[in-house]
Amino acid sequence: MGRGKEQHRRRVPMTRGLWVRFVLLTGMAIGLVGLSALIQELQAASTAWIAGQGHWSRGQQDATAALSRYLARGDAHDLDDARRALQVPLGDLHARLALEQPEPDLGKAREGFLRGGNAREDVSRLIFSFRYARDLGEFSEATRLWRQTDTHLLAMQALIDELDKVPPQSLQQPRVRDHYMQRVHDLDLQLQSQAEAFSQALLRMAHTVRIATLIVGGFSVLIITLMAVALARRVGKDLTEHESRFRAAFYQANVGMLKLDAAGRVMEANQAMADILDYRRDVLQQMALGDLLMDGELVLDADGRIDWDRQLRPGELRFRRRDGSLVWGRWSGTGVRSAGGGLSVFSIIEDVSQNHALAREIEHHASHDPLTGLINRREIERLLERALLQVRSEGGTHSLCYINLDHFKLVNDSFGHAAGDQMLRGFAEYLVGAVRDGDWVGRLGADEFAVFLGRASQDEAKRV
Repeated sequence: MGRGKEQHRRRVPMTRGLWVRFVLLTGMAIGLVGLSALIQELQAASTAWIAGQGHWSRGQQDATAALSRYLARGDAHDLDDARRALQVPLGDLHARLALEQPEPDLGKAREGFLRGGNAREDVSRLIFSFRYARDLGEFSEATRLWRQTDTHLLAMQALIDELDKVPPQSLQQPRVRDHYMQRVHDLDLQLQSQAEAFSQALLRMAHTVRIATLIVGGFSVLIITLMAVALARRVGKDLTEHESRFRAAFYQANVGMLKLDAAGRVMEANQAMADILDYRRDVLQQMALGDLLMDGELVLDADGRIDWDRQLRPGELRFRRRDGSLVWGRWSGTGVRSAGGGLSVFSIIEDVSQNHALAREIEHHASHDPLTGLINRREIERLLERALLQVRSEGGTHSLCYINLDHFKLVNDSFGHAAGDQMLRGFAEYLVGAVRDGDWVGRLGADEFAVFLGRASQDEAKRV
């Protein structure tokens, strides 16, 4: 029992260690997948920022071109086009300002990004990435450059409002027109330079995200591979240890153990089984279950194969020893299916022949007189009841003789009880020798005997 507890204590840490490794591997895989998904989302966001910067630049350039046309032609529609084109970069500006508030206004930010020409499905990515990654690496630099454009954008907006108030006739004067053209040109140069720097920062950010994605992906594959290899080695080690313990238990067990295939052939047998049946173990492993069982003990199906569902039911079976003698074995077993569907049967056989012998001896003592060996009163009554039932159902005549030894007490008193016992045994042997085959003699009491003569009339009984 102590050794079993010790093995249990050794087995629990191994199982727990394997479980911990499995949980760690699963958790790490989930974490790495989540991190990869986050980086991929950031990569999608960086792509959205680059696309948004393109809309920003086109809006600024369209506004500059419209202002130049207005100064050249004085057409009010050109001024409206400039104001409309400038709403694209201004929309992004208003979205950023809404997110930079102490309490970000997500509704205004969404509205601003949509006015900036950004795709509706990209707006959530833009908001999320700006809120949580604007201070990281290249994104921080891009944000700083973006903020530098605010002054010039607002200056261009103010210039549009100013031109809206200038009479068109004044713009026909070369000096006035050239003044405004120079202001537009200066703003355009500033904004284009800042837009180029902003674009380069976004490209560096996208490159960084791609590198991070590759690193995380490679790291994920490496870690998961290493953990899987470690887990596989641990599983292999545990299986080897379990196999070793099983084999040790199998071959060192004090009860007989057999490993059988689906046809009942012995694949392995331990020494205890060989001792029970008086075979060498190598000889036993060349035999089949049918060779080891007495006739009638092997359960077959309609096709003549072993019916393992019934054969494996626990019970006591009669085994045949090498010399043909009977051995009673308490049988229990289980079937194990392999991955390929093959069946292996593991059975345990405990020799209970001594129990059967003891049971027969107890039964004999319960029904026989210990002094003479004749059946006792209890067995006599049972046999008479059976004979009466036979007569009632089949008819016929039986005879029962009652014999009493007169003056038997004088033998005990004169020569002692040992002499009396010897006399009773001798008389019992005489009676047994005097009756016919199939008849029986029993002892009713101290000096009282019963003789049953089957199928005998009174005259026949008297002659016997």
